[in-house]
Amino acid sequence: MKQKRSLNHRQPTLAFWPSPQDYAEAIQNPNTTLSDQSLSEAQPQTNKLGLPVVVSGMFASVYRLQSAEGEWAVRCFLHQHQDRQKRYCLIEGALSKADLPYTVGFHFQEEGILISGCWFPILKMEWCKGVSLSEWISRNVENRRRMETMVRSFRTMVDHLHAVGITHGDLQHGNILVDNDQLRLVDYDGMYLSELQILGTKEIGHSNYQHPSRSPEHFGEYLDNFSEWVIDCSLRCLTLDPTLWRAGNGGDECLLFRQRDFQNPEQSTTFHLLESHKIKEVRQCSRAIRYLLTLPVKDVPRLSDTLNVPAAFPELPPTPHLLSPQQPNTDYLDKTLASMNQTKKKARPWHKTVWMWIALAPVMLCALTPMFVGPLFSEHTSPHKTSSTRDFELTLPQRTTVSPTVLSTPSRAMGNIAPYRKEMLSKIAKNWNSNYKSPTLIVLVEIAKDGTLLRCEILESSGNEEADEAAVDAVKATTFDPLPDWYHGATIPFKVEFQRVESLHKDHK
Repeated sequence: MKQKRSLNHRQPTLAFWPSPQDYAEAIQNPNTTLSDQSLSEAQPQTNKLGLPVVVSGMFASVYRLQSAEGEWAVRCFLHQHQDRQKRYCLIEGALSKADLPYTVGFHFQEEGILISGCWFPILKMEWCKGVSLSEWISRNVENRRRMETMVRSFRTMVDHLHAVGITHGDLQHGNILVDNDQLRLVDYDGMYLSELQILGTKEIGHSNYQHPSRSPEHFGEYLDNFSEWVIDCSLRCLTLDPTLWRAGNGGDECLLFRQRDFQNPEQSTTFHLLESHKIKEVRQCSRAIRYLLTLPVKDVPRLSDTLNVPAAFPELPPTPHLLSPQQPNTDYLDKTLASMNQTKKKARPWHKTVWMWIALAPVMLCALTPMFVGPLFSEHTSPHKTSSTRDFELTLPQRTTVSPTVLSTPSRAMGNIAPYRKEMLSKIAKNWNSNYKSPTLIVLVEIAKDGTLLRCEILESSGNEEADEAAVDAVKATTFDPLPDWYHGATIPFKVEFQRVESLHKDHK
């Protein structure tokens, strides 16, 4: 390992820990910032803007570096943990000893990356080529033979992990990669080994795959049990009925189930969709997950164990107002048609119909005029709508009538989001390539409470595929600030108009 350490290089302190932006800037110059010989001679994968491609999560930013010798994933930690080195040394030894085909090799480097005169730890991992489990399913869900093979492969992997005493701790679609139909596991931050029992954990895994009662106090060989059942049942249901992938909006940070389904099964669209299915095994899978939710986290059995759902376990209560995505409510149509059939009236004479429309014409004209004229004037002539307030449009549900108890715990605090979105737009403008002219381009962006980018997709295309891709790259290359303290929502969506981004980009020059 090549070290670039000198006397003026300091040890990291609690007062400073690198941000995602700090890591992104340092990774652009690996020959001066990375201590590992092979990494220092590699180059990061970049987007069309020439910025490093990064995959960011709650705990780390991951970069892909390439050289003539090979490819590596460099995992940069977003938070400081005193026992990280000891934890990874124990995990590295256990995985090396087990020698399973499902894990990737890695090496923890306490002094891995140099930022602001301090060395910070990184994790150097083999780059695993492949796609996430959810992406693989989206490509193969219609292929029953391949789906059946995946079910068997997943169960085999789980059995092997249990046999060697390794618990991943965060089994989910993003941590299970598929490379030529071979399953590979990544992200070992939450891994459990008997040697790690004394260290505990701060991880609780992806909420869409974990028992809702799981907390950091839960740390044992049982951690993967619930996730195993969720993934296995999801795969089996999709194998039996591929249409469930679209009906259940699969691939949206889940396979079929979400945290809200686990928290309130009786009101869950997914559980009702599955337990009203015509295929018995689909119904049984759904009931199995519901039953597991009633057990304590430690009592959830392994996937290889026999699960007997009690015959007395209650069915889902009927919920007439809860509809699946493919089952629109047509009750009101049936009632209307029945009423019409029972009380048929003679057709209205034609001359009465004509006079009725003539009488209604002024009323309809008054009602429809604001729909067409109003937006025109409000967009171009309203003195109250300035360019600064049109940077973004906050997409929120329409106001509905709620009970006083709901109003007593508001989901959103009152505040002005305009300063935040203006600063966010200015940051995006710094990463924008001015060679593209995109007056019609609009991108939908969703930001988490801590500033993590959750979603970035084209809402209105510019008609130029390269410009669209450059816009998405510009957003993904931006480091967003945490949401204002007064905002109590978990996420917030914005519509980014790139015509405004272009004008701000010119201002920065």
